[in-house]
This record gives sequence, C-alpha cells and structure tokens, in this order.
Amino acid sequence: EFCVRDTGIGIPKDKLESLFEPFTQVDPSFTRKYGGTGLGLSISYRLARLLGGSLAVETELGQGTAFTFTLPCKTPDGIKMICDSGGLELAEEKSPKAAERIELRGKILVVEDTPESRQLVRAFLQESGASVGVASSGEEAVQLCSEHEFDLILMDIHMPNMDGFETLAALRERDVKTPAVALTAHAMKGDRERCLEAGFADYLSK
Repeated sequence: EFCVRDTGIGIPKDKLESLFEPFTQVDPSFTRKYGGTGLGLSISYRLARLLGGSLAVETELGQGTAFTFTLPCKTPDGIKMICDSGGLELAEEKSPKAAERIELRGKILVVEDTPESRQLVRAFLQESGASVGVASSGEEAVQLCSEHEFDLILMDIHMPNMDGFETLAALRERDVKTPAVALTAHAMKGDRERCLEAGFADYLSK
C-alpha cells in the first residue's frame, strides 16, 4: 500500500465522484495557478485497476488530501529492486528513420514548466545538434529573450500563472520576432487553429 498525502486546499465531497474522470478538475480556474490537465488521476486509477489493485482518496477542505493505492505484489527473488539510472539517457535509435534524422543548427529556447518534459525535449534537440536554452515559466522566457537572441522558441501552452498565449503576446509587445512553435499535450480539434491564430508559427503535439 502506498499513500501520497498533501497539505493543500482539499477537495469538496461533491466533486469526488468525477475526480477520476479524464480531463476533469475540481475547479478549472485552479489550472492557471497549479497547472495540470485532469488526466493524471484518471491514468493512475486505470493503471492501478489493470494491475489488480485500487486507488482511493481521503480529503478534508483546507486540510489536504491523501491518495492511497494498493497493488498485489510478491517479492521477486534475485531481482534488484532499485538501481541508479545515472540521469537521463536516450536509447539508441535503431529504426530505419535514424538515417533520416535532420541536423539542427541554431539556438532554440524550450519553455516548459514540467522538469521531466523540459529535460527530455532539450536532450532530443541537443542530440540533433542544436544549442538549447530552457525556461521553466513564461516570465523566465520573456526575461531570457530580452537578454539573448534565439532562432526558435518551443513553447508549452498550458503553464501556470502565464500561459503560452500570454507569453507570446508579451514577447511580441517587446518586439521579439523570434518564430515560436506551440508545444502542447492537448491534441483536440481546433487547438492547432487557435495556436496559429494567436501568432504561433506552427503547432506540435507532445
């Protein structure tokens, strides 16, 4: 049994039934402050069930929330349970497309609030030969672009406080003309059109 507990704002009781539904959040207005798409709990719930376990929640408004998941496990003999990965390592490309991989020459700014995604995108770009700068927020991106010149910006759309649309608008107000490509986990109908209308040069789904 594993328990993940926080001391945050808690969840209203009438919202618990829909909590594990995809793209569902307790209050959509919280997205700007806390981030997230409403998929994490749905995926976790389904994974727990597929593994023969369960996922439950206990919460109290103003006090916090505890998510508990149970998995039926046995101790495997002769298998090392914990190993040091030594940091991020990219698997060797063995597909026929390896020969078709383009080489990038230029300086790219990756704007992404999630550390894992930021690290992964940077690793892919650096492997292709690009020089990469990173920003963990829209505010940091605006600051970096005022101090350095970039050839391209890869911008996450859904970031807390200052999202990708607001960041791009702030850059254009400061006369930063660097092409920006929207980078988002959302792949819903109309997302690409909305990004292009906002001034992004292109749209990439994660």
